[in-house]
Amino acid sequence: MRNGNMMRLNRVVVLLELLLLAFVMLGCGPTQQEKIQRTAQHIRQVVIAMDAYSVENSSRLPESFDQLTQQNYLDPQTLMNPRTGDNPGFIMIRPGERRARMQGNEFVVFELLDGQPNPEGLGARVDGSVAMDASVGTAVKEYLEAKKTESDQSKDASKKQAK
Repeated sequence: MRNGNMMRLNRVVVLLELLLLAFVMLGCGPTQQEKIQRTAQHIRQVVIAMDAYSVENSSRLPESFDQLTQQNYLDPQTLMNPRTGDNPGFIMIRPGERRARMQGNEFVVFELLDGQPNPEGLGARVDGSVAMDASVGTAVKEYLEAKKTESDQSKDASKKQAK
């Protein structure tokens, strides 16, 4: 009888170990750091596609991500943000009308959060470097202020035309 109980106990222990292993394996999704790394890879690919487009189009940047995907510079799946699942998960920043092309270490792509540039997210510079620090927050703030100014000027111009 003692051997029978011992065999049952061994079976229960093995079964519990298998259940624990299965639980651990199923719960082993990507870590936050892995998601950040994959998001950084996606954002770099976007910048590379923008640069390739620019080289082949007289230094002009694309008007939208659609141009990049429709002309096969970028796989549409690359626009999905692995961290948030948003698609598109990024926003392209275009230079003002005064300049034809981004220069230096300016940001050209920001990670989105709920459809807005995320000041605590990733940003990619024209050289393809990706940052997730205070410089992204500062650049996002400047971008949003510039967009607000553009919007205000557009509203003022519309009011003047209406008069």
